[in-house]
Amino acid sequence: MKEINDLRKEINSLRSKVEQADRASKRQAAPFRRDEKELKKKKKKPGREPGHKGHYRKFTGTPDRDIDVKLTKCPGCGHSKFLDVKKTEQYVQDIVAKVVTTRLTTYSGKCSHCDQEIQTDHPLKISNGRGAAGTYIGPVARNLALNLDYKYGLSKRKITDILDNVFGLNISPGGLVHMGHKAAGILKEDFDSLVESVRSSEVIHADETSWYVGEPKHWLWTFTNKDHCLYHVINSRARQVIYDILGKNYEGVLVSDCLAIYDDVNEDQQKCYAHHLKALNAAEELVSKHPEDLQLIRAIKIMLKSAIQIKKVRNVVSKSRYKTAIKNLENQANELIPSLQILKNDIKKAPYRRYQESTIGVLKRLSRQKDHLFTFLHYEYVDATNNLAERRLRPAVISRKISCGNKTDKGAKTWCILTSLLQTWNQKEISFKEKLTQAYHNYLTRPIPT
Repeated sequence: MKEINDLRKEINSLRSKVEQADRASKRQAAPFRRDEKELKKKKKKPGREPGHKGHYRKFTGTPDRDIDVKLTKCPGCGHSKFLDVKKTEQYVQDIVAKVVTTRLTTYSGKCSHCDQEIQTDHPLKISNGRGAAGTYIGPVARNLALNLDYKYGLSKRKITDILDNVFGLNISPGGLVHMGHKAAGILKEDFDSLVESVRSSEVIHADETSWYVGEPKHWLWTFTNKDHCLYHVINSRARQVIYDILGKNYEGVLVSDCLAIYDDVNEDQQKCYAHHLKALNAAEELVSKHPEDLQLIRAIKIMLKSAIQIKKVRNVVSKSRYKTAIKNLENQANELIPSLQILKNDIKKAPYRRYQESTIGVLKRLSRQKDHLFTFLHYEYVDATNNLAERRLRPAVISRKISCGNKTDKGAKTWCILTSLLQTWNQKEISFKEKLTQAYHNYLTRPIPT
């Protein structure tokens, strides 16, 4: 009777999971919130940790203007003399939203001595337009508009509303599109330089997500590290895309999830521990009533978490002790995770026949990536997870919900160039406004081919 009741409970549990999977397959976007079980596990008090350093707004420097509100007369009796007068100073920081129009006059002429044609120049000059084309948006406004578009992911119409309602600057959505294409064109050399920097990097985190270019079936790829971030949109999720970006002989460490297209792209790889632990947690839940399976899965989880802790003391313990710890982990992995050949050929033999299908599945997953389990321990600059690439994709995913990606190939190319450079220069604390202004200036003063 007890066995029947246990089976009924298991059937009900499986039905619930099937219903959840069915709902998820029909959902057009990610769920609004995490699963209730996850919420209960990760529930913590909001705010920062107790005892943290306080923060407050502090003003240093000279104020732009002074307003002195003196005591004039008593509102009760009208008397104008006061006792025990105390002065209180406050600093109010605000934004003055105002369009500043500069009439920029330059001159050109011929040298009376050598007949050379010369003209004056100025950093604000970013166009050779004259007449109707002689009025254009300046570098500060361009920087703001392009940041709102390609960094913060606002729609074109929202950006025009902000520029108009807040600053009084009139520009059309079509004008913003043209501005983006123009900026991408003059920054193409910087983008090409970024691609070369990514190819020569010591470590690259790679990930991809679905994208739209007028229609679905396109993919947005990111190749990133702490100094660079490259975005690439293409209608392919094949291994060739990785070769096109990194080359066929990438010598650095490639960090990724366990998608098969990344396997054997290069020699040194690190597979994401977050994905491994997620798969182990899912398997652990499915085999909760099978002690032998639980023991094995939990031992593997402890091994992976131990590896993360060992990395933290890399610069604390001696080199010999650190190497010994890595060797012990590798030996432990060989004991816990059999080879793929054994799992395929001896699956029905002892001791593997006693394990559940979900346990065998996670063993196969880890066995395929056994050579890439502890790579991060050998390099100080390599992480155990692919969290960096996922964080770099997150703003793009939010932008996709607003814009559905791009409408044209040209728009996708512009998006990749500007978003890649904005993110990269932001990571390096380089001013996008200054780089953009300089690029416009270089474009205007470039030698004209004859």
